[in-house]
Amino acid sequence: MTINKDLFDFNIIRKNQFFSIFYQNHYPLLLDEVSTVLEFGHGRGTSAAILRHFNLKVTTVDFNKNFSPDIVNTILSFKTKNKFDLVCAFQVL
Repeated sequence: MTINKDLFDFNIIRKNQFFSIFYQNHYPLLLDEVSTVLEFGHGRGTSAAILRHFNLKVTTVDFNKNFSPDIVNTILSFKTKNKFDLVCAFQVL
């Protein structure tokens, strides 16, 4: 997967968001039973990049195709037959 570097600029992320992102990704990495993750609200891809770095298989869903998610869809209309160990929505309002 190619990450759009214009959307992955840590200079944009404030310090308080850094700690939030750290803790949200820290706990899934501690759980041995988590190997597949479904993430809604892909955004800049920060969480997916962190989880993939630690060899978790991440499938991303976002309604905005400009963020290059794996699947362009909304949480309300998304359907899949795949199973995931963890379903999350990091930094989503």
